[in-house]
Amino acid sequence: MGKVVAESLPPDLYDLLGNRDLEKKANKVIVFTTIDEDGFPRHGMLSTYEIFAKDTKKLVMILYATSKSTQNILRSGKVSFVVVDEDISYYIRAGAIQGPPLDSSPSEIFFEITVRDVINDKQPLAKITSGITFGGYPSKMKESRLKVFSELLTR
Repeated sequence: MGKVVAESLPPDLYDLLGNRDLEKKANKVIVFTTIDEDGFPRHGMLSTYEIFAKDTKKLVMILYATSKSTQNILRSGKVSFVVVDEDISYYIRAGAIQGPPLDSSPSEIFFEITVRDVINDKQPLAKITSGITFGGYPSKMKESRLKVFSELLTR
């Protein structure tokens, strides 16, 4: 059972989400959840090219403009994240507002995320050995993601 530990990102979580060195975290996946109009949760996954911690209270992320998750966030102003990696397990509950359009990716919506609280679900007797990862982007898509990520860093 997790417990609320902060209203901002703890250092180890900030180190992961705020790290600008994409080569270190390029294959990591962050799970997010929104709530559909019928009250059911809708889950999605982000690469670390699509979410970034500006500081311990503010994150930025992008989602495709046409996705149901995007519509849910625009309607509710809420999103939560599950961040699991080696030896960490956190849930982030956050508010979200639409930011200005991205020049580098007009088909995506830019969100400004404000951390409301962070729940630590690390269990001493159940050591986490890895998080969710993916095989990485093909080179052309990786170039596109890097361009978008660079723009996120300036927001």
